[in-house]
Amino acid sequence: DEGIVLKDLGSKWEPGDRSGKWLKLKPEYIRAGSDLDVLIIGGYYGSGRRGGEVAQFLVALAERPAPDTYPRRFISFCRVGTGLSDEELDAVVTKLKPYFRKYEYPKRAPPSFYQVTNNSKERPDVWIESPEKSIILSITSDIRTIRSEVFSAPYSLRFPRIDRVRYDKPWHDCLDVQSFVELVHSSNGTTQKGKEYGGLQDDKPKQFRSSRKGEKKNVSIVPSHFLQTDVSDIKGETSIFSDMVFYFVNVPPAYSLDSLHKMVVENGGTFSMNLNNSVTHCVAADNKGLKYEAAKRRGDVIHYSWVLDCCSQKKLLQLQPKYYLHLSDSSKKKLQEEVDEFSDLYFWDLDLADIKQLLSNVDRSEDPKTIDYYKKKYCPQDKWSCFHGCCIYFYHSTEPLSPDWEVLLGLALRRLKLEISFHGVSLPERNIFYGTRSCMLLDPSGWKIAWRRSKSRKNTNTA
Repeated sequence: DEGIVLKDLGSKWEPGDRSGKWLKLKPEYIRAGSDLDVLIIGGYYGSGRRGGEVAQFLVALAERPAPDTYPRRFISFCRVGTGLSDEELDAVVTKLKPYFRKYEYPKRAPPSFYQVTNNSKERPDVWIESPEKSIILSITSDIRTIRSEVFSAPYSLRFPRIDRVRYDKPWHDCLDVQSFVELVHSSNGTTQKGKEYGGLQDDKPKQFRSSRKGEKKNVSIVPSHFLQTDVSDIKGETSIFSDMVFYFVNVPPAYSLDSLHKMVVENGGTFSMNLNNSVTHCVAADNKGLKYEAAKRRGDVIHYSWVLDCCSQKKLLQLQPKYYLHLSDSSKKKLQEEVDEFSDLYFWDLDLADIKQLLSNVDRSEDPKTIDYYKKKYCPQDKWSCFHGCCIYFYHSTEPLSPDWEVLLGLALRRLKLEISFHGVSLPERNIFYGTRSCMLLDPSGWKIAWRRSKSRKNTNTA
């Protein structure tokens, strides 16, 4: 019932060891059937790094309402705070913060639409002022169907964690407590019975009943992140993504995977749940995680904002630097005369978003001490490195010159090149495209005038 322990045969047990030589695997009965969609009704302040901010949530199940109506009462179910990244947690707290109401126990009673025990372990620091303002979380856990004394629901979860935030679901579409009890009773011996709820006493597996009339909830044995998005009722608006197959590596907190899939289908494209050969566009919200590393090895990775911008403008936009999270070596090779190593297109005007994305593409892994060493070794004075990193191309005019002028111009140009090369500049001889940042045009007529004036002054001074 508590799981199994895997160990390295050559290791010994040490208190507090986190090396991974000993692993405890716990059964996840709920995960084997379905994730639970629950509603946030309260919050708990964190400590340390999260001090003064809500770091955990009190979640609840709905009391099954009358047909064709919304739930009016929510039953406290469990306390959960793990499973989300700092960014995802901050996004949820920011969205709910305007609706937090401090719980002044025992001066004030909890909101009437929340059924709670007021147990000290249950009592939140803040309430959500109204269920309509709240957010649904999809949580998972191993289930222990013992009688719950801390929370109002008949059963609670042990070691719950958040699987994802369901921004795509309305507040009233959470699981009702009667359906949860039916799930517990249909677990075929993996649980023990606690108190009954609402007169439910049949231990046989039952079909889920939704909080709305005519709807049924099917418990899937497939994990939620592998379930295909239902797009059967989606109508096409444009065909800008025609013949394109999208794979979303990760998604931002403000959007669900389902909503982005539907957005693609509405505009003529298709999507894949797996990274396979049919995928034409890999899309991500950030450059983190194993899925991103796998997508990066496969090819280009595009920022999700490109999809949003294309959909909002109803046309297929050209991929600019700001839309690339990663540009593959093969793409750079194809565009070697148009783009540099950081995905900067030589002939594309940049905006602020482009510059920010390009700077994020720069590898910062170089050791600062190594950089300082080479600066001191090769550039002891700043004046010798004022053009460091610059590439200047001198363009020769096609204007015909006399042999004497050719010699004078050649000598002046050689001297100028020699002087600026002492200051760290790179001088390409043939191709202007490879890394060129500046181009100098030589006007022979200007050189003639300047030389004649200089010669005239010299003769005058001599006279």
